[in-house]
Amino acid sequence: PRAASAAPEAALAGGLHRVDVAVVTLSGTRVALEADGPIHFLASHPRVAGGATAVRDALVARDGWAPVPVPYWEWDELGGDADAQVAYIDAKLAAADERAAAAGGGARAAGAPL
Repeated sequence: PRAASAAPEAALAGGLHRVDVAVVTLSGTRVALEADGPIHFLASHPRVAGGATAVRDALVARDGWAPVPVPYWEWDELGGDADAQVAYIDAKLAAADERAAAAGGGARAAGAPL
């Protein structure tokens, strides 16, 4: 797959916040994968991120990482199939690489420490 390195429960911004998994892709894109359960979404609109989740993503992006949520309903649809889960994460990382390239490499930092 596309990950050059990955660190679970990684601290970003000098430890000011943590992400579920910090990934540096083979292209050098810094990705913050976040497993977002139901609590991350509005009760009235269960597929719309809540305020705290939006702030988290903004802080992660400000620190030069591409926030990539993994919504619980998308993950649940994979039914525990490990191959499907790997393909899903790989597709998320590919999309983050494409967005970083289109933005001029905003979340890219080849060799960036986790």
